[in-house]
Amino acid sequence: MKAWILSVPNNDGEQNLVFADTAGQAKKQANIDGGRLYNFDLNVENYTSIRANRASQFDDMENEPEFEMVILLLQNGWWFTINEIMYTEDDLSEFKEKFKN
Repeated sequence: MKAWILSVPNNDGEQNLVFADTAGQAKKQANIDGGRLYNFDLNVENYTSIRANRASQFDDMENEPEFEMVILLLQNGWWFTINEIMYTEDDLSEFKEKFKN
């Protein structure tokens, strides 16, 4: 399935990675908490303000383990805040050590 990055202007740079066949189907997932670090509720009231950009490097990865996906996202410039600690690509080793099963 195609990967999409959802974002909303003026939303503190938050992005959401979702999987769908079309941009419209992806946008419908903007207010759904998928239970993963990279897929959460963007709290969008107006769907016309959502941007859906293709992220083809993540196509067909919807069934990958969350840990592996977060590692890939960190390597691609994403950041995550967990327990009030921000993790970036610079913190990759610490992230792996702390959260690997």
